[in-house]
Amino acid sequence: MLLKSLKSIAILITVLTTFSCRTVERANQKEIKPFVGIWNDTTNPGSKVVFKSDGSFYNIAKENERQIVTHSGTFKVLSDNIYVLTITDARPDATYDLKGRQYANYTL
Repeated sequence: MLLKSLKSIAILITVLTTFSCRTVERANQKEIKPFVGIWNDTTNPGSKVVFKSDGSFYNIAKENERQIVTHSGTFKVLSDNIYVLTITDARPDATYDLKGRQYANYTL
């Protein structure tokens, strides 16, 4: 009887843990949704930032009449107007070494 009860409790805990993890994941996706899309970078005319629904981003800049990806990484929404970019990949010949840096950005 005790063994049956322990098995039932273990199954219940497993199901609840799985459900709660999915709930957190869904909440994160809801936070990301408003950011998904292509945004113009107002600080660098001609540059754009592409935010994807999986929480990744990449930056596109115009150089010598061509559009190139300058850096990419992940982003996390902290509040309605604050998000953090973590740069995981950048062009090796870039003017600034962005790889491994993290920036907090603010929306208007």
